[in-house]
Amino acid sequence: MSTVYFLQVVPNGPIKIGSTTGDIEDRIVALQTGCPWKIKPLGFIEGEARHEFWLHRRFEKHRLEGEWFEPVDELLAAIAEILRQNFSWPEPEIAIDSEIRAIRNNLGESQIDFARRLHIDQATLSRWERKGIPGPLKTFAVRQLLAAISEENAA
Repeated sequence: MSTVYFLQVVPNGPIKIGSTTGDIEDRIVALQTGCPWKIKPLGFIEGEARHEFWLHRRFEKHRLEGEWFEPVDELLAAIAEILRQNFSWPEPEIAIDSEIRAIRNNLGESQIDFARRLHIDQATLSRWERKGIPGPLKTFAVRQLLAAISEENAA
């Protein structure tokens, strides 16, 4: 399990939405080392990379660069809601994240062959199988998977 964290440049600066499988304090120290401004933790919660991606998609219109977002009221309110007790992450919008390996295995293909069929590299397929498909790529991935399955059924 990973930790989804929220950090903010002090005072009232950009907010970083990230995740780590390591120690959260070590992650904050590592990020602070490369940042010329003071970073404060807003909080963190147990989650997975897909939850981080979900937040990135949800607040895409406020993205500044990479995992950094404008500190708008909408984002701050969402963070407060997520950090409250008994918060439950929403179910994935498309279950394809957890199914991609099963689809590949049902087709009897290696990662290399299946990646070729999807017109992506093996490293990308491996990452999708482990961490899920980032939001902006879901539509592309679903189209590629459907095309791959259609090819298989036509053969």
